[in-house]
Amino acid sequence: MGVGFLRNLGYSSYDMRFTDVGGTVYSKLEFPLDAFFFGTECTLFLGNKSYREWHFLIGVYINLNAPASKMLDHDWIEPTGFPKLKFSYTESET
Repeated sequence: MGVGFLRNLGYSSYDMRFTDVGGTVYSKLEFPLDAFFFGTECTLFLGNKSYREWHFLIGVYINLNAPASKMLDHDWIEPTGFPKLKFSYTESET
């Protein structure tokens, strides 16, 4: 069992693509990870000393600050036979 601080840096990005007969739709989501957390976690190992058959980890953390960056959402469409066109861009507070 432990208590402590955790810090995430950078960002996470998800790229998605959906294709059908009419063309392709692309989406990219970017989430900032620059945040501090405080919390606790507990680990439980089951098995013998030489081989751990099960490993359980549970943690509870609270965010101490809001990330300094915004979440970004980009969307493009590429109809069959035409160039890619960005049709949506949004920024959201995280």
